[in-house]
Amino acid sequence: MTFYESNPEVRTTGAEIEEFLDAPALGSEEPRVAQPGEREITGPYLRIYLNDHRAGAAGGLALARRCLRNNEASDLGATLRSILDEIKADADTLDGVARYLGVPENRLKLIAARVGELAGRAKANGHAREYSPLSRLLELEALIAAIEAKRSLWIALRVAAVAVPPGTRLEELENRASQQHRRLRPHHENAAGEALREANTP
Repeated sequence: MTFYESNPEVRTTGAEIEEFLDAPALGSEEPRVAQPGEREITGPYLRIYLNDHRAGAAGGLALARRCLRNNEASDLGATLRSILDEIKADADTLDGVARYLGVPENRLKLIAARVGELAGRAKANGHAREYSPLSRLLELEALIAAIEAKRSLWIALRVAAVAVPPGTRLEELENRASQQHRRLRPHHENAAGEALREANTP
């Protein structure tokens, strides 16, 4: 599924290029050579996969920060504060894996992820301008989905025996994502009850 298929609120501009799937960093004119201590990756699939998840991690981190801003003084805010550093550390770990494998950053995908996160703010929430219970529910569902995707990433790298930097423990990262999911689930259930019961109130 492409970015535009999964984010129907973002329209294509006509300027998309085929290399979007596996583009080098903007401004790079020469093919990147692995640096000392890095491994040169072979084949395009892992490179594409890692950059897809890099973009997803950037979008998920921005979403977590936005959800925290919108729920700062609540129990949900306390939970988000407790896992925000973990989400940032997970994104840094993924970036470290990609750099270890000599995968250049795909700026186009990072920009697209940011556009998608910004576009998500414009989704209808039942209020003209204010943050609503439906906003909270949708944010939590998107954040939980991002965490589940991250968990699947760690599983995929582990079962495929992809080389990772020394000290990177994929099973521990998988378990941490599961814990993040479990900690957010009760808040999702509360948000669903608040938003959907309110919607059905005469």
